[in-house]
Amino acid sequence: MRIDSVVHLLKKISADLKSGQSFENVIQRENLLSHYHPEAAIRQDVIILAGKGGRLSLKEKEDWLPFVHQMLSGFEGTVISGGTDSGIPGLAGENALNIVFQEKKAFNLIGYLPEKLPGGMRHSAGYDQYITSKENDFSLEDVLNYWVDILFRGISPEKVQLAGISGGSLAFSEYRLALELGAKVTLLMDSGRSVKKIGEDPYLSTLHNLNLFKPPRH
Repeated sequence: MRIDSVVHLLKKISADLKSGQSFENVIQRENLLSHYHPEAAIRQDVIILAGKGGRLSLKEKEDWLPFVHQMLSGFEGTVISGGTDSGIPGLAGENALNIVFQEKKAFNLIGYLPEKLPGGMRHSAGYDQYITSKENDFSLEDVLNYWVDILFRGISPEKVQLAGISGGSLAFSEYRLALELGAKVTLLMDSGRSVKKIGEDPYLSTLHNLNLFKPPRH
């Protein structure tokens, strides 16, 4: 997979975003090396954990934590998420701390996040490393950063998994980009918002690399 393909898709996706986020100023080809982080400790097997970034209700946490645990249990590669103690990134950090406590953690957890966190958000103590962008909020630049770091290491998108739960327009862009790059995408059914939107899309919902996961009911 050529990095140019990622740039092309991100331009296409950013142009479609209702939020009006534009990537033209940061993804010109000559600037791509500025998005590469040689210090990022990315191993060959990668899981991207994406989705809702804001605070979770107690019910959301109870419903979604088992899915996060299932995705990460026994995994021995690199997990990439948002690095904060809120939302899905917070569940990733919490899960990592629990596994450390049990002395069973075999993955490293990397947070890709803005240099200045939005109000009320804090870094999660469960992360092993943080890679920051020069933004004041989460954006497509953080998405570009981790895909550049993955692809510049020669890791094929087909070897990457993305697990997604709910989320807004940015999460939808992450899901769509991963699907169109050929990554294996597993989205938690009934988590709503962007997952519902992907499931109803006449094109994206038919892609062979999409798995809409329905959790067992207890």
